[in-house]
Amino acid sequence: MMKKANLVVAAFLLIVGAALAQNIDYAPFGHYTERVAEFEKQPRIMPTDIVMLGDSHTEFGGDWNKRLPGCGNIVNRGIAGDDAIGIGHRLKQICPYKPKAIVLECGINDLSHALTPQQVAANIAEVMDSVMHQCPDTRLYVMGVFPINMDVRRWKSLDGKTNQVAQLNNLLRAKCKERGVTFINIYNKLRIPGTNKLRKDCCRDGLHLTEKGYKIWSEAMKPYLIGK
Repeated sequence: MMKKANLVVAAFLLIVGAALAQNIDYAPFGHYTERVAEFEKQPRIMPTDIVMLGDSHTEFGGDWNKRLPGCGNIVNRGIAGDDAIGIGHRLKQICPYKPKAIVLECGINDLSHALTPQQVAANIAEVMDSVMHQCPDTRLYVMGVFPINMDVRRWKSLDGKTNQVAQLNNLLRAKCKERGVTFINIYNKLRIPGTNKLRKDCCRDGLHLTEKGYKIWSEAMKPYLIGK
């Protein structure tokens, strides 16, 4: 009887623990809070705008209007260090204004938080679902996660994650297909042939893109955005 009681208690604690974990509030970090405050001061998003929504890759792209001329007005809503959960929390700054299109780019920070590719894909899928529910007429594009190169610089939180990026992209492709969402994957264009490592001419620190990397990214997006 004692053994059975212990099993019941253990099961109860697991259930309670899982429930509590699901209700943990997102804790924004300093740069996140600053950027969100900056966005509040910017002109409101218009229905004709394209929103670049993502992490440092998006933020460090700077003025996307210069990178994608002829595509209409592009708003940079990238935050370095952000992940899918953080992006989900700030959709309230974007979706109510029904932009023409959203380019969603995230995932590498999620992997650095010790999440599995399956967990990251599920979190990104939740963001996709939220966008599609809140602004169903907005065209949604999801970027595949870019490769990394720990030979150039070792990011401790990304140790052992090189091959997981490719796994995550396969999962994201499936999530997008299920929802009829356009998946734009430039992983193969950015990696060293025969490896899962980011090309050295495309990365400045093993993670972030050089201008050459941004050019590859921009050229890949143009067909989806220009004149539409």
